[in-house]
Amino acid sequence: MTPVEPASLAPLKDKDYAPILANRHALEVCVVLVSIALILGAFLEAFSYEFVSSRTPFVIMVPLLTLLVIQLVRLLKVRGPAQVSGCVAAAFNGKVPAFNKKINLLIWFSVMLFVIVLGGHYAGLTVFVFVMTWFLSKERLAVSLAVTLGTVVAIFLVFELGFDIDLYRGMIFRHLAGYRVF
Repeated sequence: MTPVEPASLAPLKDKDYAPILANRHALEVCVVLVSIALILGAFLEAFSYEFVSSRTPFVIMVPLLTLLVIQLVRLLKVRGPAQVSGCVAAAFNGKVPAFNKKINLLIWFSVMLFVIVLGGHYAGLTVFVFVMTWFLSKERLAVSLAVTLGTVVAIFLVFELGFDIDLYRGMIFRHLAGYRVF
């Protein structure tokens, strides 16, 4: 006797894959577009650096922008600009749940970056890990606090004690230490 698979495990028909593939394609196009915008912004900012300091960003960002544009062209050839623009519009209008989750994560990464700039790596890491474990993963408070503490201590031990690398302490610390950062 052969086992009967539940309906949820039954193989999908080709027509059932179409919306999934369109959503994945839209997500990939959106990620490429957002990446191009971020890298282009950083690239333009690098023009304000001294020449010696701007060489490294240019060496990194020119090939990266080139690869992103090549990927975008490749993606547009797969489905065509009209279908891609419809999928991307649906994603940016909040109709693709997977894209919404990625945008939510990107917002939390931005918050972490802001906290790192103000309070340093340890403050940013603490806030980010706690938010990820408690609010987004819905872990218990004790587990969230333990994971946060363990992560921050591990990073401290590896960088500060193991490699003797001082991580950035933040603008507030630098201001209190007498630097003119504001």
